[in-house]
Amino acid sequence: MRAHDWTASPLGRPETWPQSLRSVVGLILGSKFPMFVAWGPELGFLYNDAYAEILGAKHPAALGARFQDIWAEIWPDISPLITAAMAGEGTFRENLPLLMNRKGFDEPTWFTFSYSPVRDEDGQVAGMYCACTETTATVIAESRLRESEARLAFLDRLGAETVALADADAVLAVTTRLLGEHLDLSVCAYADMDEDEDGFTIRGDWAAPGAKSILGRYSLAAFGKLAVTNLTAGLPLVINDNRRELAPEEAATFQAIGIAATICMPLVKDGRLTALMAIHDRVPRVWTDAELNLLREVTARSWAHVERVGAVAELRESEARFRNMADHAPVMMWVTDASGSCTYLNRGWYEFTGQSVGEGLGLGWTHATHPDDRTLAEEAFLAANAAQAPFQVEYRLRRADGSYRWALDTAAPRFGTNGEFLGFIGSVIDIDERREAEARLAYSEEQLRLAIETAEIGLWDVDLRTDTLFWPPRIKAAFGISPDVPVSMNDFYAGLHPDDQEHTTAAFAAACDPEQRALYDVEYRTIGKEDGIVRWVAAKGRGLFDDAGTCVRVIGTAIDITARKAEERQLRELNETLEQRVSERTADRDRMWRLSTDLMLVARFDAMITAVNPAWTTLLGWSESELIGRRFTDMVHPDDIAATLAEAGSLAKGQTTLPFENRYQHKDGSYRHLSWTAVPGEDLIHAVARDVTAEKQRQHELAQTQDALRQAQKMEAVGQLTGGVAHDFNNLLTIIKSSTDLLRRPDLPGERRRRYVDAISDTVDRASKLTGQLLAFARRQSLKPEVFDAAERIRSVSDMLRTIVGSRIAIRTEVEDEHCFVDADAAQFDTALVNMAVNARDAMDGEGSLTIRIDTADLSTIGGKGDASGAVVAVSLTDTGTGIDPEQMPHIFEPFFTTKEVGKGTGLGLSQVYGFAKQSGGDIAVESEVGRGTTFTLYLPRVDPVGSEVLDGAGASTARREHGRGTRVLVVEDNRNVGEFSTQLLQDLGYETTWAGNAADALAYLNGQQAFDVVFSDVVMPGMNGVELGHEIRRLYPGLPILLTSGYSHVLAEEGRHGFELLQKPYAAEELSRVLRRVLRQQGASRAT
Repeated sequence: MRAHDWTASPLGRPETWPQSLRSVVGLILGSKFPMFVAWGPELGFLYNDAYAEILGAKHPAALGARFQDIWAEIWPDISPLITAAMAGEGTFRENLPLLMNRKGFDEPTWFTFSYSPVRDEDGQVAGMYCACTETTATVIAESRLRESEARLAFLDRLGAETVALADADAVLAVTTRLLGEHLDLSVCAYADMDEDEDGFTIRGDWAAPGAKSILGRYSLAAFGKLAVTNLTAGLPLVINDNRRELAPEEAATFQAIGIAATICMPLVKDGRLTALMAIHDRVPRVWTDAELNLLREVTARSWAHVERVGAVAELRESEARFRNMADHAPVMMWVTDASGSCTYLNRGWYEFTGQSVGEGLGLGWTHATHPDDRTLAEEAFLAANAAQAPFQVEYRLRRADGSYRWALDTAAPRFGTNGEFLGFIGSVIDIDERREAEARLAYSEEQLRLAIETAEIGLWDVDLRTDTLFWPPRIKAAFGISPDVPVSMNDFYAGLHPDDQEHTTAAFAAACDPEQRALYDVEYRTIGKEDGIVRWVAAKGRGLFDDAGTCVRVIGTAIDITARKAEERQLRELNETLEQRVSERTADRDRMWRLSTDLMLVARFDAMITAVNPAWTTLLGWSESELIGRRFTDMVHPDDIAATLAEAGSLAKGQTTLPFENRYQHKDGSYRHLSWTAVPGEDLIHAVARDVTAEKQRQHELAQTQDALRQAQKMEAVGQLTGGVAHDFNNLLTIIKSSTDLLRRPDLPGERRRRYVDAISDTVDRASKLTGQLLAFARRQSLKPEVFDAAERIRSVSDMLRTIVGSRIAIRTEVEDEHCFVDADAAQFDTALVNMAVNARDAMDGEGSLTIRIDTADLSTIGGKGDASGAVVAVSLTDTGTGIDPEQMPHIFEPFFTTKEVGKGTGLGLSQVYGFAKQSGGDIAVESEVGRGTTFTLYLPRVDPVGSEVLDGAGASTARREHGRGTRVLVVEDNRNVGEFSTQLLQDLGYETTWAGNAADALAYLNGQQAFDVVFSDVVMPGMNGVELGHEIRRLYPGLPILLTSGYSHVLAEEGRHGFELLQKPYAAEELSRVLRRVLRQQGASRAT
């Protein structure tokens, strides 16, 4: 600004400028924002560096020049705003469009600016001030964004309205309409070019209201050279005003069809102009780049869509042809996609399998395969699909009638033009008959092989063209040659016996002679090449001849007949002496017939006797003349006739009668027991009988003696038991009776009352143990298995055992494994320990040491005997007593067997231990050495305590004690007193109870309206017992829990608990409630109503 020549400026030199102007100039020069000030009547122009960039080529000449001269091209647009500012009114414009020439050409620009008046020292408006920014880039970007959004919205709409169209003309009709409406055109049309690239046909167009259609055939040359040049070169033809831009004769062609402005977009395929799409306006129009680009994109998309529609139509037609061919094909056909899902099955498949149309798609086709083949078929297909490789699989396919037939499924992969995997195409054919034929052939070949092997036949083959000989090992062995040694015809001829060479060689030559073609059928001897042994061979064969009549092969069989030849020789020798031997043997049989003490009989199958030996007279008193011609059934005991005739019927069927007994009448009227053996032969029965009457009598007498002995033993045992049981139970009843009488006293102190109640309870427990011991002796005890720790149990009873054995016997306990859980009756376990301890005490005569050892073991690894096997808990009691005599060892577990003095033992203790072990699924073993001591080892199956209710050492359950709290119990008890007591007991525990006196009443209650949570039933009842009731309830009400109770039941003792929970009588209230809750937990929440 300082270097500028201000002489020509209307502003004059800067030093002459008023202070107000200088102030404004100072303001704008110090700003980075584009600013200028126009001052004075002629609006001299001053600006800062930022505004100089807006001036472009007008800078620096614009400095100090007149505002109007600088921006003459936009003066009409801005002069009203300048006038307002000079009048003292500020103005503001945002994104004002201005066509500026600042770079030598007109360009559209946009500005946001404000004009403000500037006053001089007198307060008069002397100029104007402007702050501005050029927004051209922003406005253009926003405009382009709007155009892009509009273009995309249009293309989305175009795609949405054409995507489902299946006709090319429909696609183009929609396209021209939408494009014409979107661009506000007069006409939008599409045309197909002729092969000469001059003629074209407009076969579809859209015309706006007031515009006319231009459908028809035209010549491209008629529209001018520019049209031909551009369109054949693949360039668009763009005309804004044909009258101004084209020659009159060319423009006339456009004008004739009502077109002033046009864009024609060519479609070039394979280097040839094939089609056109054009947009027209009936008035001149400056087409924008956006319109040109939109037409270009629409043309490309439309023709792509047209081609796709055509391809789809062709594909649809191709598929129709394929389906028609496939549906009429003699085989089943199928197609899958790349994922392996079946997309097509032909009519043959559905007719064969009976599947409904569509049922076999996806993997549904596998449902028509045989269940045993389904996995094979599916895996074979999926594996091939993954490998994209051909496959073949055989499986059974279900026919529409439900039968299965073998099918062969063959498929090949399909690939697209770009090599992409498309899926499979396959066929299925019925090969059931072929499989049957193959099976028959295989069976026939196997039969032939087996026949050859069984007959020890060898197959040989001579190839005369190559002079080779095939011999299997069997034929090589006949010539004394090892199996792996190669052979030739020389070996054949050299191996023949000299006496057989001539006729064997001649027979072979005759088989090879085209004139004779004889059967080669000879027997000859061989001399072993390696062993020198002479053997006989029988051989047969046939020659095979070609079309010229030349023998090319001879095939046949050979068999070693050395053994047969030896037998023939022996037979000849035998025949020479046969007559003499027959006479000798006949005489021997006659002597046996006459002298035998057994009855011999020959009779017809109708029981008619044809021959008897003399023994009949000796044993039964009947003479030969009295028996011949008589039926043997006339002498059979009436009760034995039916069985005798049945045996005769078996003989008639060819069966042999093994020892068969019946009774025959003696001539004196008595009956004798006979044991027969008979065989059929030559339409006759040949039989021999032995008199077993004396044996029968001895057996009868022995049975009577043994029965009497068992009865005596039984009575002796009953006698011994009666006294013991009566004595023990009288003692127990005395305690109960005395305690009951004392409890009736009204003034009895509370402490003594509790003592008597405890005495009654303890006495009941002792009575229960006594009963259990007696039942264990009988091997018919119903046990109450519960899970408990055997080691802890032993610790809890060790004090009791010390009391039992006395202070002079030291007891030592060894626990080798802390995890010794078993599922057994805890009380019986205690009893078994006591019995073994007492037995040890008596063996040590009250002085010594007793070692109780508990450990885990595996009977399968230590050679366990008996029924027990696998993981067990082993409880051993070892004493230092006298030991057991080996002769007594087999009897120690027998009831009542004892070596003690009279009055010192009953023989029931070890019997109880044995019975408890067996009923608990375990075993017991004994090791003893006379003079050193004995070890009894009790084996019980080991269990996992997880999930089980475990008893503590005292026998109480570690589970939480729970009561009924409204649980509904059906009590079934035939004894009124027990029933009422049980009902009252359960009610006191919080249960809701209903009492049924028998099984029939119980089933009636269950069938009624009342619902129950559990059934508590006695076992021994008249009519249907508790076990039978339990089975019936399980059948009718599967979810209803059942608890059985019994003091003793032979059904449970002999056959087990039948899968029911059992509560042994007598029982405590807490025990009853605990077991009921356990049964309910095990059965879950099932309820019967």
